[in-house]
Amino acid sequence: QRKGGDMAATPVQTDPFRAFEAHVRHHEVIERYVANRVADPALAQQVVAAVHLEAAARIAQAPEHPLPWLIALARHECARVRRVEDPRWA
Repeated sequence: QRKGGDMAATPVQTDPFRAFEAHVRHHEVIERYVANRVADPALAQQVVAAVHLEAAARIAQAPEHPLPWLIALARHECARVRRVEDPRWA
């Protein structure tokens, strides 16, 4: 932390290459996570793409070790899709 309690920016937040590398490095893990929760393979790929887009849009929030954060984004996207696909989950 910096003086005054502000969080210092992580390398993933400030270096576009590191952010891209983090997505590539964890892509298969995110794919497997989503595939275990979304039965339709085509829909699962759409969810994975949405996770990566959301992560790119929120890169300023990315922690230094982004895998748990990416999994949380995937969990939320899977839940969103489940609510849309089956209103009983809403």
